[in-house]
Amino acid sequence: IYHQKLIDGARETAQRLGFKVDYLNTAESGMSLRRLGSVLRSRGIGAILLLPMFARPVATALDWERLTGVYTDYLIEDPPLNRVFPDHFRSMFIALEALSALGYKRPGLVLHQRHAERMLYRFESAFDSFWAHHAGESMPPHLIFEELKRDAFLDWFRTSQPDVVIAHPAEIVDWMQEAGCRVPETHGFCSLN
Repeated sequence: IYHQKLIDGARETAQRLGFKVDYLNTAESGMSLRRLGSVLRSRGIGAILLLPMFARPVATALDWERLTGVYTDYLIEDPPLNRVFPDHFRSMFIALEALSALGYKRPGLVLHQRHAERMLYRFESAFDSFWAHHAGESMPPHLIFEELKRDAFLDWFRTSQPDVVIAHPAEIVDWMQEAGCRVPETHGFCSLN
């Protein structure tokens, strides 16, 4: 949904300014960056908007002498492009303030390790900072995973006993319900997207 919102916003803005947007997905098509560069040149495209990538992006194979680009996520160094991205640190504070106002006292944070690394641990840092200055009950340990598995989540959930889970993967709601929770009646789920 997040990527689609970025695409929709880019299309809307481009149309308003008299431009057209072509969506090219190199991951789905198996297109190399070198081939993408050739396609961009042949179509006369001189600007690209790169969507967030799960791994650290490397786009040095594109001809940046002929292109301008903007990356829509936190970290890109190869090459160092201009970036536009949400304020992950502040977003976590806003989420925790809202969850506290709703009465949640034991939020649990679940993150993919590569996602956390890519954002330089901003979600974790904000979570820990918020908790340090808004002491309530003891904080459950974070669940940081390489590959999210149902059993590992359920073990963490039963041991840590959060009253609300903050995470990206929506399937967690099903697992919480499987553990006997009624979301949102007895427990909450806060999507990071």
